[in-house]
Amino acid sequence: MTPPASPSTACAASQVAYDTGDYYHSIAWLEEAVSRFRLSYGSWNPEEERGSLEDALDHLAFSYFMAGNISHALTLSREFLHYDPSNQRVTRNVAKYKKLLASGGYQAGGPLRRPNATRLQSRDAYEELCQSLGAQPAPERPPRLGCSYETNGSPYLLLQPAKKETLRLQPYIALYHDFISDAEAETIKGLAGPWLQRSVVASGEKQQKAEYRISKSAWLKDTADPVVRALELRMAAVTGLDLRPPYAEYLQVVNYGLGGHYEPHFDHATVRRAWGGQRGGQRGGGLGGRFLGGPVVCAEVLRGIGAAVVALRRREKEKGEKEKREKEKGEKEKGEKEKGEKEVEGGRGASMGTPRSCGVRWGCGAAGLSGVSTNLTFSTFLLLGQSRKSPLYRMKSGNRIATVMIYLSAVEAGGSTAFIYANFSVPVVKNAALFWWNLRRNGDGDGDTLHAGCPVLAGDKWVANKWIHEHGQEFRRPCSRDPRD
Repeated sequence: MTPPASPSTACAASQVAYDTGDYYHSIAWLEEAVSRFRLSYGSWNPEEERGSLEDALDHLAFSYFMAGNISHALTLSREFLHYDPSNQRVTRNVAKYKKLLASGGYQAGGPLRRPNATRLQSRDAYEELCQSLGAQPAPERPPRLGCSYETNGSPYLLLQPAKKETLRLQPYIALYHDFISDAEAETIKGLAGPWLQRSVVASGEKQQKAEYRISKSAWLKDTADPVVRALELRMAAVTGLDLRPPYAEYLQVVNYGLGGHYEPHFDHATVRRAWGGQRGGQRGGGLGGRFLGGPVVCAEVLRGIGAAVVALRRREKEKGEKEKREKEKGEKEKGEKEKGEKEVEGGRGASMGTPRSCGVRWGCGAAGLSGVSTNLTFSTFLLLGQSRKSPLYRMKSGNRIATVMIYLSAVEAGGSTAFIYANFSVPVVKNAALFWWNLRRNGDGDGDTLHAGCPVLAGDKWVANKWIHEHGQEFRRPCSRDPRD
């Protein structure tokens, strides 16, 4: 059973929400901290702990004030003054609260409401899964779920098969127990430790920090240490996929401290179609099923893609020329204003250019695509809908087809991996590896893989992520006969 949070732990967790103005959650944590301080009265030393109680009361009063409950803010502030009657700031707050209540203009607010976060529409399911203890019970256990020893046809696993537990069939999720040893986990953490930096997320052409991903991360090449290389070979054997560069990214090691989390997201790129809309982020929809129907469908698709590519190239060319004209105009005006000064280095920006010749390479049954260039795959073509400067596009190895996430440490409380639409969460299992497919066989993103890293409530969470890309996997995970699969 999850141990109850200590007062100091609850205070620390509340600070994360308080600092971002999320008073809905700061109130919940601060109420927990204050109640535990009150319950422990008589068993704790006021000289050592009173400051912590005062701090919790102070923050809780202000949180209630910001949430519109001035009456309760006044009550808490008065309790604060019971412990520190000489505090002038809180004394002024009490006078202010009294004045607001006496003015009659104040109307008591209703129950606390969660802040309106349009970015996170799945907040309720996310929090419910994170508060549960592991997987959600299913009405009936499918017969194909269970545990097994797997060699996956690999000589590497003959003497020590992988301990596989199939957790879900849709989306497909498997947990490999004892995937890594304690010594290997410590080595990985030790290698990554000096290089840890605040984790970032992709945002168009750039990568930036985000409040919905709170962690530190570092990247390790397989040449960093023999342990990393052995781990890469083990993942390749278990998944049956090609992990050689550039078919997979470097090993990402992530550390989540207290309160560290990653709100619901996809690992694969939810890229735009060239003719509008989104691909890869919806559940049960998308383009991919249309592209695997044989020669007739492929021919129709090629004609549609040809027209889309022409429009895309024209649009990007016009955009580049417009930017160039605007830049030259600005330079001219600046040159006239600063006549006699040297031209700024790099002032003449080059045009963004146009994509390379747009060929297609995918499985289209027995249909031949003679005369079609193969330097740009279908997935890469769709990625043009975002930006040619995005990190995913620059890899030129397609979208992320699968994820392997290795738990390098145990967690005292929290830290589960929650799959939102699948209504399913996986608790942290030390030294185990979690595997799932991000894409369907037809190349569509599997919307059921929307997942989150739940907040760490106590302890320290370490994971290692391996993201595997589409290219190089054509014969390892071939297309299905069913275009919807």
